[in-house]
Amino acid sequence: MPSTEPQDLYRVCWMSLVEDNSKGTITPIRTQLLAYWSRNKLGRKAAKKIIMVAQYGAGEQRMMEEFWEFHDSEVPKRYRLNRDEMKAFRKLWMPAMNKVCSFKFILDWFQQRAQEIHNSGKKKILVPTPSGSTQIMKYPIYDRKRIKTFHYGSLNYKISDYIPTKEADLKDWRRAITANTIHSIDASVMVKAFRNFNHNFSTIHDAAHTYASKVMDEMTDRLKEVFIEACSFSIWDEFRKANELNIDNKNTPPIVGNLDLKDVKHSDYIFS
Repeated sequence: MPSTEPQDLYRVCWMSLVEDNSKGTITPIRTQLLAYWSRNKLGRKAAKKIIMVAQYGAGEQRMMEEFWEFHDSEVPKRYRLNRDEMKAFRKLWMPAMNKVCSFKFILDWFQQRAQEIHNSGKKKILVPTPSGSTQIMKYPIYDRKRIKTFHYGSLNYKISDYIPTKEADLKDWRRAITANTIHSIDASVMVKAFRNFNHNFSTIHDAAHTYASKVMDEMTDRLKEVFIEACSFSIWDEFRKANELNIDNKNTPPIVGNLDLKDVKHSDYIFS
């Protein structure tokens, strides 16, 4: 997939909004303003701020709060949106993001499955991974207990202790399930790629580096191969099997996009 620079999700979402803004005879947001945002990467930064909370299940209001904070603190005054343009941005953003991203569907799917598991009376969620390990998610509800203790000579100073109950916290399950699953897949990529890798290397979360030589070429090839393998892992079926849920087409999420995973082998960039 030839490119002079990484084609990242944030930028593509931003350009989707720019495209939708230009479709009408009258553009709701000034085109020269959006052009400035695009040239100076403000659009990408704004999209990243929003998507970083959206992928954890934030609603539209929370997403817009991230945008407003970015807009007021990082955009030069002469290039800020007016009140009507702010309203237009809010109206344009969700369709533009959903046109590009599939994570809204994925969030909904995992949250629905978490609800099913909770309804069945289970106290934990099992998250299978491409590496063969299984993550166990519990997140119990906690009871708050006040404890009297000493503090500067006082016997009446109180602190709070939180005691886990036997009940699972559905709110925390719904909030965490998608992110935990994705992080587990990221971790599986790293584990499988560097098994028996006979060179020095360092990793930070889902990023890795080594010597700028043939060693890096070997690392890149390994990461590409394992990335394809991890993305080919049927998380939908394996997740339902692990948690004893029915497997049927009614609760299989739609797949957005047409990327052929084999093309990853020929890409210049694999993570951005």
